[in-house]
Amino acid sequence: MEDRASKSWRQIWIQLKNRRLRGPLFTSASPPGLLHGAVKEELGMSKIGLISSILFIASAAYSGLAIAATETLSAYSRQGSTYGDSTATTAPVTVKCTLATGASSGSTAACYVRAPGYQGTLAVGQAIGTTGPGAVQLTCSGTYPARGRLSCEAVVDDSACDGDQALSAYSSRGSTYGENAPVFSIAMVECTRASGASSGSTARCYIKAPGYQGTLNVGQMMGTNGAGTVQLTCSGTYPATGTLSCGARVTQTCP
Repeated sequence: MEDRASKSWRQIWIQLKNRRLRGPLFTSASPPGLLHGAVKEELGMSKIGLISSILFIASAAYSGLAIAATETLSAYSRQGSTYGDSTATTAPVTVKCTLATGASSGSTAACYVRAPGYQGTLAVGQAIGTTGPGAVQLTCSGTYPARGRLSCEAVVDDSACDGDQALSAYSSRGSTYGENAPVFSIAMVECTRASGASSGSTARCYIKAPGYQGTLNVGQMMGTNGAGTVQLTCSGTYPATGTLSCGARVTQTCP
């Protein structure tokens, strides 16, 4: 059984991990010296050596500096049961599917993410951005053998901001492939290319983003109204043996 000091240390670590640094032990009204004193009182002098390595984090929180945090979520399914993972976030974050394995032949393993502003599957390597604080939940998508196990992982990151992202999409033989761009704030989206449409049809970018859903002609731009995910697919009809392709550029000012 954990002693009182061990429990307190674990609680402080959870606070740091989740960036909840303004709780009972860390208050904005206390200068850094009192933060150290509060930890001393809670854990006792014997634990101060452990705390000293993380005091700079508390000082950064007191001074108003942003503290980057990442967390890996893991989930799996087996024997008909599903085991998910989740985390609470206090600001917009990116969620990237980093692992998905164990699917049956003919099926594709993927991450299934439920988060503020997004609900759906992500292939390995794909990422989305949330629209604000809230819970990020992960389960796995795909079918698996009766005695198998479907596994997946996703990384939640509050600092993975990319100021200039290029997206590509295409449609071929009835299937559609699109790409996503996580955005932390207001972003500009430009349709940079679109081709492959049948005679009498016009190839366009189809954009789904915070505050906008619709088509853009090549060269047209739109602005999002905040954080979230910019999703690109192509719009237009194309020959049965052809390919409709398009691209877009997403730019934002990173914190």
